[in-house]
Formats: sequence, C-alpha cells, structure tokens
Amino acid sequence: MTVDAQIQPLLDQAAAAGPPDFGRLTAADMRVGINGMLASFNAGRPPVEGVSARDISLRAAPPLPARLYRPDALSGPSAVLVFFHGGGWVVGDLETHDVFCRRIAALVECAVISVDYRLAPEHVFPAAVDDAVAAVEAVLARAGELGIDPGRIVVGGDSAGGSLAAVAAQAAAKAGLALAGQLLICPSTDLASPPRPGGSRERLATGYLLTDPEICWYADQYLPAGVDRTDPRASPLLGELAGLAPAIVATAGYDPISDDGVLYAEALERAGTAVEHLHFPSLVHGFNLLDAVSAEADRAVRAVAEALRGLVEPAR
Repeated sequence: MTVDAQIQPLLDQAAAAGPPDFGRLTAADMRVGINGMLASFNAGRPPVEGVSARDISLRAAPPLPARLYRPDALSGPSAVLVFFHGGGWVVGDLETHDVFCRRIAALVECAVISVDYRLAPEHVFPAAVDDAVAAVEAVLARAGELGIDPGRIVVGGDSAGGSLAAVAAQAAAKAGLALAGQLLICPSTDLASPPRPGGSRERLATGYLLTDPEICWYADQYLPAGVDRTDPRASPLLGELAGLAPAIVATAGYDPISDDGVLYAEALERAGTAVEHLHFPSLVHGFNLLDAVSAEADRAVRAVAEALRGLVEPAR
C-alpha cells in the first residue's frame, strides 16, 4: 500500500519547503504556519448545512472557551462529542477544526462541543489536561442547560487532542463518571518511550507531514524539563485501562505515531475495555482534516462518524 495519491502533492510541497529550524522556531511562528495551512484546506468550502454553532464558556476562571455545534433537526437532549483539537498541545484552535466538528455533528446527528483548552508553552503540562477534565465535568454538570443527554457523552480528539481525550476518559472512570465512549484519532499515547526499533516513528520519521523532529519539538514545548513523562496524564498508555468507556481508535498507515494508537488499542483490549480499531493504511497523520483534498480521507471521516454513531445511538 502506497500513500494516497491525492495527499502525495502535499507531501511533495512540504519536502520542497524543507524542514523548519526547530532550534529557533517559536510557538507563534508554528501557529502561523500550521493554522494557516489547515485553514487553506477548507478555503472556499461551502458551510455544512443544517448545523448551527455558538461560542460558549465551560468555565469562568481561568476561562475555558468552547463551541457548541448542534444539528438544526435535533429535538430534545442529544448525544454529544466533547472534542479536543490536535496540534501538539501547541497549535490548533476552534477554527482549525471547525469544519471537522460540523461534519461530525451532521454525519452522526449529535451535538459536538469543541474545547479551546490552554496551549503550551504559555501553559505547560498539566494545564491542557486540567482543562480537558474540567470540560467533561462541566458538560455533565450543565447537561440540561446545554441540551445534552448525560448518558450519551463521548470524549474525543485527534493527535494531542486524542491524548487529552484518553486522559479525560481515565479520569472520568477514576471519579466514577460514566461516559458513553471515547474517540481517539491518531492519538499520542506515550511521551515516555524513545522511538521503537523498526516502529512507525523510525520508519516514517520524515516525509509524511508530521516528522519525528516535530514530535520532539512539540513534546519539549508541552513538557518542561523535570516533568516525569511516565505520568499517565502525559502518557495515557501507562495509565489504568480497565473499566474505561468503549473506545474507537483510528490510525493511519503513514503516521509516525501510528504505533501509539495501535498499542493503545491493544492495551485497552487486554484490560477488558471494548475497542473498535479503524486503520486507514494509505492515509497520514491528521487525515480527518484532509477530507477536502482526499476522497480516501473523506471515506475515513465517514467511517469514523459511523462508528461514533454506533456508540451514541440510543438503545432500541
């Protein structure tokens, strides 16, 4: 299996631009570059019909902004995906993942709450984790006000956001809070281990949008010197995995952190947690944001949505 032909031009463009100088790169520079690139993928796309969005706040101090997406046809309390965007805990925001959240809301026919958690290096670990846990607690506490069915709450995210969702699911189980599921797309689950010999980070270190030097740079921004990277809040693979909400784990064949998702799915299964592992062999990290340029990525987003629908549909 080769990389998807419609994504290859993006890889060629990135290769022609050359790697950034990570020794001099600032978070502000990275945000301009990455957020701008992600925005370009959706430039000129028509809005997702039938989905309304409004900005809300899940916490007053420190502020925890969020955006609530709701299909117009929904009536009564609905299922919700509490979503944490990717971006290495450094980049990404409500706008970079706006179209994806709208599509999920429309395809699954559920509400989506996208959380604008605090970013590193201005707010290092565990600020983002604290925000993720607080977001889930706030949605549960305010379910009636938000039009949410408290029995059908799923946490989810992509990349770094997938890590936050996994940690939030573990925290919820520890606190005795029942979630309907967790959706982990290309998740980071292990910041403690070096690249495994022959593993995805070694085999796919460069050339596939996300690179190994970039992974290391993000981790260094998020986890300052002296932080224990084996802390399960940073490396959820090392956490307590029994008794968690059912999981959907989506991985991509040309993603350098594909092993993180694969190993997490296997560990969840060993711990007795129900897992549906979706693997897309021709796609790259962040495929869920590439559906405008790749028919295969579009099919993958639809497959993820279908699996999510299976978690949140009420029993009949």
